[in-house]
Amino acid sequence: MEKKNTSRVRRCGLCRGSGHNKRSCKTAKASSHVSVLVHTTDTAGHSEHVVNLRPSKKEDTLRDVPAFEESKHSLPMRETYDFAKAIREKKQEEAFEDVLFEQIQEPLAEQADQIESPGVPESTALPEQLVSAGRSTQPREWFASISGIKFASIAVSLILVVLLPFPAFSYYKQLQQTGEEVMNASASGFLALQASSIEALNSDTGGAQQDISAALESFSQARSILDENHRALQFVVRSLPLVGDAFEGRSALLEAGHHMALGHTYLIKGIREVQESNLAISDKLLLLKDHIRAARPQYQQALLSLASASSASLPATYQAPLNEFEVLFATFVDDMSEIETLIDALATVIGHDDFRRYLIVFQNEGELRATGGFIGSFATCDFQKGKLLGCDIPAGGSYDLKGQLGSYVKPPVPLQLVNGRWEFQDANWWPDFSASAQKLAWFYEQSEHTTVDGVIAINSSVLEDFLSIVGPIENIENDVVLTADSAINTLQYKVEVDYDKTENKPKAIIGDLAEQFIAMTQHMSQKDIMKVISALHKNANQKDIQFYFTDNQVEQKFQKFGWAGEVLQTQAGQDYLFVVNSNIQGQKSDAKIEQEIEHQAAIQEDGRIIVTTVVRRSHTGSPGEQFYGGPNISYTRLYVPKGAVLLDAGGFEYPPEDAFHVPESWYTQDKDLERIEQGERVHLDSGTRVTEQFGKTVFGNWMITEPGKTTEAYMVYELPFTVAFAVQPEARVAAWTDKLFPAQMKEASRYGLVVQSQSGNMSHFYSSIIYPDGWEPAWRSDESLTLASNGATVETLLTQDKIFGLVMQKKSDE
Repeated sequence: MEKKNTSRVRRCGLCRGSGHNKRSCKTAKASSHVSVLVHTTDTAGHSEHVVNLRPSKKEDTLRDVPAFEESKHSLPMRETYDFAKAIREKKQEEAFEDVLFEQIQEPLAEQADQIESPGVPESTALPEQLVSAGRSTQPREWFASISGIKFASIAVSLILVVLLPFPAFSYYKQLQQTGEEVMNASASGFLALQASSIEALNSDTGGAQQDISAALESFSQARSILDENHRALQFVVRSLPLVGDAFEGRSALLEAGHHMALGHTYLIKGIREVQESNLAISDKLLLLKDHIRAARPQYQQALLSLASASSASLPATYQAPLNEFEVLFATFVDDMSEIETLIDALATVIGHDDFRRYLIVFQNEGELRATGGFIGSFATCDFQKGKLLGCDIPAGGSYDLKGQLGSYVKPPVPLQLVNGRWEFQDANWWPDFSASAQKLAWFYEQSEHTTVDGVIAINSSVLEDFLSIVGPIENIENDVVLTADSAINTLQYKVEVDYDKTENKPKAIIGDLAEQFIAMTQHMSQKDIMKVISALHKNANQKDIQFYFTDNQVEQKFQKFGWAGEVLQTQAGQDYLFVVNSNIQGQKSDAKIEQEIEHQAAIQEDGRIIVTTVVRRSHTGSPGEQFYGGPNISYTRLYVPKGAVLLDAGGFEYPPEDAFHVPESWYTQDKDLERIEQGERVHLDSGTRVTEQFGKTVFGNWMITEPGKTTEAYMVYELPFTVAFAVQPEARVAAWTDKLFPAQMKEASRYGLVVQSQSGNMSHFYSSIIYPDGWEPAWRSDESLTLASNGATVETLLTQDKIFGLVMQKKSDE
């Protein structure tokens, strides 16, 4: 094939002709202008041999963002806002609070200090938001009463209202619309918090952690609604008097929930680590304490946020629950602090740093004694390094110490009905558990020649509560099945009747069962353990378990918790009553006794207080019934304010003189008895024994109640003080009303009463406080008090110590 001619023709760069170049081009020389030829193309080529040394330009992300332009108004005009209408709407939202003017006693009872503060407490002032609900007929005086700072803030808000354009108020409408969404998310968060608390208490740490995460997510969602939708005008909204409160309140509520969730995270982590660790009990307690200490700052911050979250800024359906929750949460935060204190005390008690030995006495309420019941059995338990080393429970019970007792002391006169020698089983003579515990420890030391580091009293009802949680227990060795309903009767029969008389170890079953119970607790579920702990807490509050420790610091901590069973010391001018029954030679008949206590304090015109106390005991047993069918013989004591004078007494019955045991002449007087019971004397008309004990005056006498019968005894006495009368401004619904209408000066008086419950004795208590004509109630400390025209009444079941207070004021002359 013939090859084509591929030679390339060179052309002029100016005229594009051939045969010459641009230097010799005639066309260029003939022209006076220099022409520049530019080659263009639609698509630029790219050479793969070209290296671009310049950095590439970053994409301009703002290129497509349109520039801000003011809205074009064809006819600009100034919008006005009906500020007065907004205030009226705000007041209508708070109108429900006006009912407090008619039922003021209930919130006063919650806010005021019980009994101790003189007159009407300052805390009777209602929350600040109620000020706006007042109806003032003198607006100038109202404005004049506002402080300069407060007035300045209102003035600034008004200026903002005038200067801000109308969109600020449309923003308020937007806040209202999204408020429901915020509150729903917040409610979900608090419900998750509540669920996590319950699961944590039931040791379900996995479920608790899931609910904590859900709570945090809900609070974050609610926070994002506020922040993302309304960030632009938050600083303005906070300055508006109507909008700012609502915004700040809800924002503070979210902050509170967030801090609560964080606090729960620490707490749940601590519970989980305690469950998974193999540490000694004392080390587990201290580990839990460290996590509680880490959680407390979060709880404290949550409490502060709750305090700043006014319920009035929330929808009506959330207001009451928030107020209740704030009170409960404040109690929870206080409990966290107290738990730290308790953990320190418990670590010491179970021998974290040293060896500890305790005397544990088992009391039978069926045979009532001052601290709870007759001591038929006892144990000594040793602890070290947070571990129980062992317990010794004598098979013969308390009487095993009788033969080893080397001291011979005379018992209190009433106890001589059962024995002429004072012994261990009768040592719980005083209702002050500290005093009785020390006497028990003294008798134990005189018998066993060893000391103990504390005494713990446990009533038989604690066993019933334990069995109600774990269910029936079968003990094969003793051929018994114990249930919550029958355990006491079953054990009573085994130790009194069905035991080996030759071996003579009636209380051996107690040791067998105790060993079985201890073994059971080591294999209990976490849920049942929490139930047992809750039951033990209830038992301690009701004095079914009482503690005494030789370590003063530990003893004071248990006194603070109300678990030491001491006789309370009252303040000057405060009434006091403690009815104490001791069954002496009355078998187990207290199991069939129902007791009522009626107390009446009559205030005289001159302020003197005459008190009448009636004790009514009904025996529901049948004559001849085993254990319970005999007469109930009770030495009944009334502890009243020191210096009270017995005016009259009746209804008592003294046992036969020949039934008493006369102590041997060479028996010594007990030093503790002489130290505690002083000033002994006898009320001649009634034979009532009067002494001074524990800072109180004590009236003692005998009540004997036959099966199927009811006995009633009374004592009338005058208190050693008068009620305080003082002239002060009349009690008002709120302190701010004095700025509108000056309060009249009225004569006021207060009365306070402390009533203590006896361990093992659940009495029905009734009290009446009666003032002379012309007086009316102004304040009460407890909503259980029923107000009357000239005083108040109260009715309650004495499972715990109670405190009541009443303030009366002179009626206005009509």
